[in-house]
Amino acid sequence: MSEKLTGYWGLLPQAMTIGPRPMSARTLSKNLEASDGPYAELRGTSYGGVRLYMREDGVRNPRVDLLRAFAEVLKVRPEWLIRGEGAMTEEQEQARLALEAGREPEPDYREKVLAHVQ
Repeated sequence: MSEKLTGYWGLLPQAMTIGPRPMSARTLSKNLEASDGPYAELRGTSYGGVRLYMREDGVRNPRVDLLRAFAEVLKVRPEWLIRGEGAMTEEQEQARLALEAGREPEPDYREKVLAHVQ
């Protein structure tokens, strides 16, 4: 079963600008293409490839493995980047889940989740 991919082209620029590890498309590409890195053999990691994933009309059949690689390098949740589900980061997601369950999240989580919501 293939994953439902919605809006990653809009979320990727968000992750690259306001995420926990902001960087340019060129820097993301360099991180992915590092010869000793885990993504060195992954196709589509060039600067142009990254830029295509940032446009709604840029990629017809987005690759989940590449989106997961983007998420890992940018330190965001793959579920958020790929499907737009939940919060951007794991910390924000844990805080969101705690608040939904009526529990008080860790003090720093509250600020993080509120920053995501606003």
